Amino acid sequence: MKNFMKKTIFLVFGMFALIDGIEAASLVVGNDTTTAGAARSVTVELVDDTGNLSEFTEVSFQLSISGTAYASIESFNPKSTGLEFGTEGIETKTYRFHGGSLTAATIGIANYKTTADLIGDFKITPINVVFKKADGSEHRPGNNTGVKIKEGTVKFEKPKSKDAFLTTLTVSQGTLTPEFKSDVFEYTVVVKDTINMVKVTGTTSPGATRTGGGNVSLQMGANEVELVVTAEDGETKNAYKITVVRGAVAEPSAYLKSLEINNIGVKLSPEFEKNNNKYTVKVGKEITELNLLYEKEDDLAEVTIEGNKNFVEGENLVTITVLSSNGEDKQIYELTVIKGEEEEEETPPTEPEEEKPEEPKKKLNFWLIGAIAAGILLITSGVAFLLFRKKKDKKKPQKNKEESQLPLKKRAGDEPTYEIDRIENLESEKFEDESVTDILKGELFDDDRTQKFDADTFKAATKREYDEDDEDDKTKEFDFKDFE
Repeated sequence: MKNFMKKTIFLVFGMFALIDGIEAASLVVGNDTTTAGAARSVTVELVDDTGNLSEFTEVSFQLSISGTAYASIESFNPKSTGLEFGTEGIETKTYRFHGGSLTAATIGIANYKTTADLIGDFKITPINVVFKKADGSEHRPGNNTGVKIKEGTVKFEKPKSKDAFLTTLTVSQGTLTPEFKSDVFEYTVVVKDTINMVKVTGTTSPGATRTGGGNVSLQMGANEVELVVTAEDGETKNAYKITVVRGAVAEPSAYLKSLEINNIGVKLSPEFEKNNNKYTVKVGKEITELNLLYEKEDDLAEVTIEGNKNFVEGENLVTITVLSSNGEDKQIYELTVIKGEEEEEETPPTEPEEEKPEEPKKKLNFWLIGAIAAGILLITSGVAFLLFRKKKDKKKPQKNKEESQLPLKKRAGDEPTYEIDRIENLESEKFEDESVTDILKGELFDDDRTQKFDADTFKAATKREYDEDDEDDKTKEFDFKDFE
């Protein structure tokens, strides 16, 4: 009884004036559709069938759900004006109208809900319906011809499926790799180079639809075929990708053959080498992602790039993951992207104090340069002096070994001139405080004739004299400079 009361609402609608014995009124519950686990509502109305509804002053009823145990009435919201709400007991609710007769109108809204176990239609039915006249007489549907009821039908609408999967996938040539599973969305098929067409078909889960597939013309190499499955709800979708390779296939490999960055002024450091998995890339502040160009050793290898979006200033990590076509090998290439002026901060500006330790070295270099310059000047001066002396010597009269000209001197009167042959006898003569040179200078005169002599003779004409005051012997030799 308690469960029954939870599913019903007892309503008493009081009004005035009812003419007895005339079929004039109907209590109608509206129709609706629902799904499992939904909360919805239906209308409850008074209908004037013959225009005599106003002959009734009051109607009472309860609402019951029939046909399912997975729905219940939750509440009733009165819509007509002049209704007064009151309670009688715990589950019974009474509404009264102040003044006037019953009129065709929506009495209110009955709110109901369903559980997740609902699987079919059900009805909301008015029960215990009693129409009353002003004199208190009661009229019930079925027994009294003056009133009737109409139950509402709630249609169960199965929720639209969100299932967007293939249940089968086949190709007319080759074999799917890996083996087909509904939740695996990428496959590879290898066919001979003589095959120029394949047929790709698949069935979907109930209510879903498929696009793509069918007969596919093949080019040499890799050909992409895509099947898109749309769920019954029209929103959920899944795409199945089949790579059909026609012709020769490379050995499975997880290495990249080449990797370049197609951004102006941006390059990898160091240069790409397939066995090196770590690189550095410096970019300007305006660059937010890298335009990566790469070539795979294995055309069927799968490449996944992560972190290549919305670079921030400083370091950013971009990873390139390569999975071989047989799924057994994997390589991860890491690119540390340094954006903006981060590299400038790593090298602090040179402070003046840092140059001070170099000053002794500069001073040392200064003195070294000065010494080298002085040496060069000294050598240059020496060479110039020698050249000058050599040039000066060249200007001197050249003396022949056979003859040489003596300096000339004016004669005084008729003094005789010493002849050259007399020099040989000078050695035997005795002189006092005179050298051979002095004598020759006194004896040779300029008489307009040239006195010539043998230079070897002068060398022989020497006189050795001893200075008694000195301990060392001194040799007086002929001084040729006196004749210059």
